[in-house]
Amino acid sequence: MNEQKPVRPGGSELEIQRGVSIRVHATGILGKVIEVGGDRVTLEARGVKLDVDLSEIEVINTRSEAIQGKQGGGWRGPELGTAGLEVDLHGMRVDEVELELSRAVDHAILENLPEIRVIHGKGTGAIRKRVAKILEEDTRAVGFCMGYPYEGGVGVTIVVFGQES
Repeated sequence: MNEQKPVRPGGSELEIQRGVSIRVHATGILGKVIEVGGDRVTLEARGVKLDVDLSEIEVINTRSEAIQGKQGGGWRGPELGTAGLEVDLHGMRVDEVELELSRAVDHAILENLPEIRVIHGKGTGAIRKRVAKILEEDTRAVGFCMGYPYEGGVGVTIVVFGQES
C-alpha cells in the first residue's frame, strides 16, 4: 500500500503519510493518518477509525515538527490539533485531579479553544469542588459554570477561555 500521497489544496503540495496530523474540512475532526491508499486516507480520531477522501482533509502543522532537528532530545510541547474539547476525571482521586485538569487547560490555551468540558461526575461532589477551586485560581479561565442538564448537569463543569466582554 502506498505510504505517501501528494495533495494540492490551494495549489501547494503536501505529503500525506502515516502519523501526520490532519483535520477533516466538513466536520473539523482532528486525527492522525494511519493508512494512505489511492485517493483515500484512513485516520484515527479519539479511538475511532475514519476513511475519508484526500480532498476532504488538510494537514495540521505541529510545533514539534517545526523544532525537529533543531534540538537534541529536549522537551517538546504537545502536538497542536490534538486537544480535546473535554477532559474526563471519572475515577480519579481528588489529589490526582489538578495535574490532569492543568494539562487539559494548557492544551486548550495552546490551541485557542473557546471552552472545554470537564467531566467529573456527580458523586460526593469532592472532585467538583476541587475543580472549582483550581479554576478560581487559574487566571487563564475567564469563567466556569455547571453544565446544562443536556450537557451533564452538576456532573460537568464548562470552562470558558478568552477575552472578557
